[in-house]
Amino acid sequence: DNADTNSDGNINFTETYELVLQMYVSLNRKAPIPPPSRKKVMQLFLKYDVDTSNEISKDEFQGLAKELARRALSRLIAHKLVTLIGAPLLAEFVIRRLAGKAWPKRLVSFLIPKRFHERILPMVTSPAFGRTLLLILLISFLGNIVMSTVNWVLDMSLPQVDEFDEPTQRRIKKIERRR
Repeated sequence: DNADTNSDGNINFTETYELVLQMYVSLNRKAPIPPPSRKKVMQLFLKYDVDTSNEISKDEFQGLAKELARRALSRLIAHKLVTLIGAPLLAEFVIRRLAGKAWPKRLVSFLIPKRFHERILPMVTSPAFGRTLLLILLISFLGNIVMSTVNWVLDMSLPQVDEFDEPTQRRIKKIERRR
């Protein structure tokens, strides 16, 4: 009922897209996950508009809502696995492998001006600093890789907009003009 903002008994694409954005605002309180693009939402909308009315009924919307929730949950779980398990374990592994090695300290000594060595060198060469820095880098790097992979897997089930036949392309244009 909340999705049908104009109370006409059906849910149009604009109402659907607004709902998706609201859902991702809420989701972003738990993890920084960007919403699907307008194009992806259009692909899902067309998939669930089985009667090709360019609007979806409440029954059709239930299927769409379940898929949107499944996709969002998959992305949230992937993000949490990286931030809570993957990145910390990998950071700890790297720190333990580097323990006792001389080259990291030599590298940092080379990068930091000599006048700061006494104050900064002990801090930036400590295992705690290294672990924190690695954790930040790994969460960002691995997070992007994992999220891209999850999006790719989820998007495999959607027909590409370029693959739509001419009548469907006309439907998309008609739906877009309704905004």
